[in-house]
Amino acid sequence: MAVIASRNFAPIRQPGMAAPVIKLHPGDFYVTSQDECLMTVLGSCVSVCMYDPFAGIGGMNHFILPDSQDDTVATTSRYGSYVMEVLMNALLRLGADRSQLRLKIVGGAQVIRFQRQIGEMNIAFAKHYADVEQLNVVSADIGGNRPRKVLFFPADGRLLVKKLQQIDQDDLAVQERLLQARIKRRLNLGDIELF
Repeated sequence: MAVIASRNFAPIRQPGMAAPVIKLHPGDFYVTSQDECLMTVLGSCVSVCMYDPFAGIGGMNHFILPDSQDDTVATTSRYGSYVMEVLMNALLRLGADRSQLRLKIVGGAQVIRFQRQIGEMNIAFAKHYADVEQLNVVSADIGGNRPRKVLFFPADGRLLVKKLQQIDQDDLAVQERLLQARIKRRLNLGDIELF
């Protein structure tokens, strides 16, 4: 039993769930061969759930943008171009067979009226990656205008998606602008995070 992840995660117990729950935030990835449930909440971000149903190994990422305009900072897990490679390589390292990999793509909603292109760009990137790498996309719950709560069970590939009520547009817009400003500050300061 093994885990490869973007950081140390503390499993949480959810009432009514036998498997421990691992909560992913933007920029996280988690790959496991254990009986766990991976959970995240998505707006314009996208998560790709990748798994080998025969090996019982799977993982999930949560990326914010497809890529960076600056190649020097594109090697962080907040970008799809980086975290997709990391996710697939971690699966292979744990024993997944590349020819058996399955993908499920979730997210990319337009939750803020004036930021439609972010979700669309994330969706386009995930689909393009799967095409270029010749990976089998078995399902997708993408686009729309509602955020999603996602539960993924890597051992068997089950994916549960709950569409959430639309959040107050103004409140969400403020939250996304703050996140974008924080990312911009981190890019300007390297790996130093101000709080």
